[in-house]
Amino acid sequence: MLARALASSSALLILILLGGVYLFERQAEHRAYAEQAERLKLHLYNLLAQAEFGSTLSMPINLLDARYEEQGSGLMAWALDEAGDTAWMSVSTPSPLSASMLGSVKQLDREPGEFSFAINPDVALHVAHYRVLWDTPSGATRQTRFFVAESTQDLIAGLQQMREQVRVIAGLLFIVVLSVQSMVILWSTRPLKQLGKQVQEIEQGIRAELSGEWPTELGPLSENLNILLRGEQDRRDRIRKTLGDLAHSLKTPLAVLKSLQTQDQTLASELHEQVSRMDEMVQWQLQRAVGGARNVLSKTALVAVVERLRATLLRVYSDRDLSIDVQVGDVAVRMDERDLLELLGNVMDNACKYCRSRVVVSMTTEGVNKVILVSDDGDGISPDLRSLLLERGERADRRQPGQGLGLALTVDIVSSYGGRVEITESELGGAQVALWLT
Repeated sequence: MLARALASSSALLILILLGGVYLFERQAEHRAYAEQAERLKLHLYNLLAQAEFGSTLSMPINLLDARYEEQGSGLMAWALDEAGDTAWMSVSTPSPLSASMLGSVKQLDREPGEFSFAINPDVALHVAHYRVLWDTPSGATRQTRFFVAESTQDLIAGLQQMREQVRVIAGLLFIVVLSVQSMVILWSTRPLKQLGKQVQEIEQGIRAELSGEWPTELGPLSENLNILLRGEQDRRDRIRKTLGDLAHSLKTPLAVLKSLQTQDQTLASELHEQVSRMDEMVQWQLQRAVGGARNVLSKTALVAVVERLRATLLRVYSDRDLSIDVQVGDVAVRMDERDLLELLGNVMDNACKYCRSRVVVSMTTEGVNKVILVSDDGDGISPDLRSLLLERGERADRRQPGQGLGLALTVDIVSSYGGRVEITESELGGAQVALWLT
């Protein structure tokens, strides 16, 4: 997110700077040519002031600006009569007039008393024009057109130098502004990084809630998240305390029932089976109650738990040629480690009981869900029994020891985390239990 923000702001800043540089250069160029036009107008005024209008036009030998007397000086002047012939030209003006300069004459034709200007790129000249009407001593009216031209080479060189300087300054300004902007963004996102770090520590079980001073914008978020965490923790603590109290209350009466003697063997067997079922439930609830509180945001490395259970089950079923393949990557699931051990222990133990020789534990993703798959190569479970086995006390094979609570308790644990349990047919030919976790 930070990289995208910097990239977007940098692109916008570049566009703004490029637009600003372009407008500044165009304005500077316009101003430079306008100032040169004003100088040319002053030169025309000086020439008109020095001209003598009699029967013919007469100009002094030494003009006020010495550049008129120097060839290649970059400042030229000439005058044309009514027929378009040269009536006068300064020493600095090339003779005869070039075709390009004569083209400027036609372009600058205006009414008497009007100034006109043109830039001739062919000869790099800025030309000014003024038409004069005057009466001769004999009463005739004559017309003369005055021209002053100045080279634009120095002006163009100055503009180019100015452009280079402006672009260097713009580049330095871009670097400075981008650096300041990066510092501001980094400084303003520090609370978000701190928040993310504390949330990660909550997931790892290092801390129980958020702490510290937060900006005004993040204060309500931090407070509401702490309220959620405390509320969830209190709810789980109350449930655990209630289950613990209930289990302790039932423990002694169950022990008494198990010690009772009866002559009726059928009744004794049934009584023992039902008491053992209740005792198993009590023991499991006691184990959960004393196991400590869970963290609602905690994450557990899946592969470590699966490998731990694999080693245990291989020892338990060491008398069988059993293979347990673990096909789980380095991922973490949002679940307390004890709960993950409990539910995977139940499912993997069932798979080991009913498989022929192979159990596979794998994981896949479906959207935002992580799906843990436990498959075996046993006889499988018929479709009409699959949903029934997820209920408490139901078993498909009563020849094996147990009370039918394993899968039901697995459903309870997965449901408490917002997930679900499904039983399908595996590719190995047996059953496949899918644990959908959010």
